[in-house]
Amino acid sequence: MSFLSFANSLIPLLVLELYLRAQDSKSTAARYSMAGVLLVLSVASGIGIAVAFMGMWRPHL
Repeated sequence: MSFLSFANSLIPLLVLELYLRAQDSKSTAARYSMAGVLLVLSVASGIGIAVAFMGMWRPHL
């Protein structure tokens, strides 16, 4: 198995674990930090979707 096979399942589980720990934390800094991480990951996902669209589907339209 390659690294991507492991990363495909371990990275979302790591993010979930960090999210749940931040949710249970009484520290507002931990909550805001996790919100920032989720925002960055969401933007990265959106950029990836746009790049995939432009590279794979747009040329065929």
